[in-house]
Amino acid sequence: MSKFLDRVFRGLSQVMLQNNSLTGFFILIGLAIGSPWVALGAFLGTVISTWTAIFLRYEKTDIIRGLYGYNGCLIGAAFFALLIPSPFMFVGFVLASAFSTILMCYLAPEYKNMGLPVMTFPFVLVSWMAKITLPMKTTVTSIYLGLHDISFAKIVLKSISEIYLVESAIAGLVILLGLLVSSFWPVIFTLFGSVVATGLALVLELDMDGVSAGLYGFSAVLTSVALGCTFMKPTFKSAIFALVGIVSSVLLHVLFIKVGAVPLTAPFLISTWLMIKLEVVLRDHTKFITN
Repeated sequence: MSKFLDRVFRGLSQVMLQNNSLTGFFILIGLAIGSPWVALGAFLGTVISTWTAIFLRYEKTDIIRGLYGYNGCLIGAAFFALLIPSPFMFVGFVLASAFSTILMCYLAPEYKNMGLPVMTFPFVLVSWMAKITLPMKTTVTSIYLGLHDISFAKIVLKSISEIYLVESAIAGLVILLGLLVSSFWPVIFTLFGSVVATGLALVLELDMDGVSAGLYGFSAVLTSVALGCTFMKPTFKSAIFALVGIVSSVLLHVLFIKVGAVPLTAPFLISTWLMIKLEVVLRDHTKFITN
């Protein structure tokens, strides 16, 4: 595998907060099974954003780890899944993927100074701007409407694939296998986030179109992995923070829909940032009491 492809596949895996090119390869295969068109967008977006970082000579270590690829990956998936194909869309897609890299380079140190990871914030910002300027698909697609698939296991798996804007239980399963290549813990917390979010959505009797498509679970999955085993060591404590973050992400997703906004991964961002800050406050408070 060439060095560039290795970095591209790592970018695909970094969406799931992993640094493993084989995981990224599994993810791409899963996406291709679920939606070849969206898989193409995700791959090209990762290529463009990674190449932009190399061209602009950004931090080499971050490029190698795929950190400049994952926002472009999600932008590619979103553009190809949600927007009407046209020359204007493709030009916007290339510019948006490249701009996400520049935005990442600028925002990452700013957020680091605040003690927060930037994560998918560039993707959310760029995609919201694109939604304002580019026409979205108006036909019914699997991104928004399902067939009321009430199989709990299938919904859990779809919640995983919907991270990349693909509705496919098989794709979700392949992504899980890819995560297993990286580490056991991401698999545990991916399933934890998806199961809890799906169960909560059913208990709250949220719209079945969204529930069956896995739309209430994808931000929860990312939140669970981020808090459970990425920014915190996998312990009982991290599981509690992950649980609170999962519930928060589902409720925030509902709120975004109520106000007419496209949630994307914003619920994941807000929930994870809040839990990271809460953990710091509680840790400092504990130190103050013990001293």
